Amino acid sequence: MMTCNEVYVTDVSIYKDPEVFRSFYDKMDSMRKEKIDRLHNDSDKYLSLGAGVLLKRAMSEFGIDEPEIELGANGKPYIKGRSDIFFNLSHSGTYAAMTVSDREVGIDIEKIKNFKDTLIKRVFDEKEIAMVSRLLSETEGTKENIAGADALYTGLWTAKESVMKYFGTGISMDPAKIHLELGKIRDNSSIKSMTVSSEKVDCSGITIQCYELEDYRISVCSEYDSCGQVVII
Repeated sequence: MMTCNEVYVTDVSIYKDPEVFRSFYDKMDSMRKEKIDRLHNDSDKYLSLGAGVLLKRAMSEFGIDEPEIELGANGKPYIKGRSDIFFNLSHSGTYAAMTVSDREVGIDIEKIKNFKDTLIKRVFDEKEIAMVSRLLSETEGTKENIAGADALYTGLWTAKESVMKYFGTGISMDPAKIHLELGKIRDNSSIKSMTVSSEKVDCSGITIQCYELEDYRISVCSEYDSCGQVVII
């Protein structure tokens, strides 16, 4: 029985080698192969394959060699016949990420990107904007401060996206209606966790765990107030 979420990440750059790509592609089930084949851009194919590799690896730890995937009401994937295993996938840049839990869960990974003022005001509320300003002033001279506001806003965006994916709503849920509050801070002054509220859905009992990986930010939304370390595969 799990007592926290497991988080897996893989760099899909290795699939640029045609032999490596074919080797892993041949091990995928028909649904994953069809999904990969529908993609036109090679980088998208690599990311989709990476997500499939993570899923296969994680499920093998539960003794499931060929997981059968079914879609929920909002299109969120689940393992057919297993109410004790929940998972979620995400990818960005050259990384695919996955989280596994025995409770509902959502994950998002994003490469740090530029947030223009118009986007900031549309997506984040006044308290969240003030949070970023406060963190920048309190972390002067640290790695997090050097990364700048874009890194912080990217982290907040992944947090909101992880909430949307937890509920299985995707972008149909207005990110401006998801409100974040600072939870715990790591020793290096980076955000470790956040709490969340929304006037659209009941967010009681869920928290968001935050991670940094090079110039990427990862958030996991779940009923657990802690997660395992990120496992690089």
